[in-house]
Amino acid sequence: MRELLYYDTKVGRFQIVQSSDGMFHPVFKGFSLGRYLVPHEAALNLAKGNVLPYPGNIDMSRLGIPAELDQWRYTKSQAGVWRAAAGFAGMLVQAATLLGIA
Repeated sequence: MRELLYYDTKVGRFQIVQSSDGMFHPVFKGFSLGRYLVPHEAALNLAKGNVLPYPGNIDMSRLGIPAELDQWRYTKSQAGVWRAAAGFAGMLVQAATLLGIA
């Protein structure tokens, strides 16, 4: 898996990684919390706490994890590429939500 983004919280670092099948996974301490088509979807569900449970019953929704990718940190190797792609994907998700198809 390739790390693309990360966000540090009081309980540790959360990451959004991309697997070889192209899916995006929110990850905490090496544990995948789900898989999504776009990185924005991974961040949004992590921020809301709508992810697979992590051992230890951490309430992800109370950690202040942002749903918007522009508040996450990009890995140095991915900064330019993923900032543009994430912005576009975020716009698509918002448009689908407004149209009632998401």
